[in-house]
Amino acid sequence: MLPLNGVFPNLARSEAQKDMMNSEELLNYWLESGYRNQGQIDKIREDWPYDTYWTDYYFKQNVPIQQYNLSVSGGTDKT
Repeated sequence: MLPLNGVFPNLARSEAQKDMMNSEELLNYWLESGYRNQGQIDKIREDWPYDTYWTDYYFKQNVPIQQYNLSVSGGTDKT
């Protein structure tokens, strides 16, 4: 059985946030991976010239965090 806390790590923790890409890194990744072409990247940069720090917006400091562990067992292959 795979525990849920192993699948969904706590994103509100600062060490999880420091590895997130900013807009420029994401656009470069899209270009290098072939997900978007240069024209599409230029259009995105034109339409969205500002970088928003979503981690600062969504993950506030000094707020209560609750963590729950859930496990399920029993049953058969048909349930």
